[in-house]
Amino acid sequence: MTSGKFEFGQQVNLVQNRGRSRDTFKVVRVLPFEYGGGHHYRIKSVADGHERAAAEGELIGVVSLFGGGGF
Repeated sequence: MTSGKFEFGQQVNLVQNRGRSRDTFKVVRVLPFEYGGGHHYRIKSVADGHERAAAEGELIGVVSLFGGGGF
């Protein structure tokens, strides 16, 4: 079994049929690999707090311009 692409606390965008969601989510739980036959995550909306499960292929990591580095 391999580890997933995302980890607890990471911010992600949900990919929908017409592109990326405008809402940013935070990974609140990495679900067991057996759940749904692949890597799945419990994510929570930063804007309104609603939660849902999402497959790894439905998510894109949010890149922070200010995260890490020597600026």
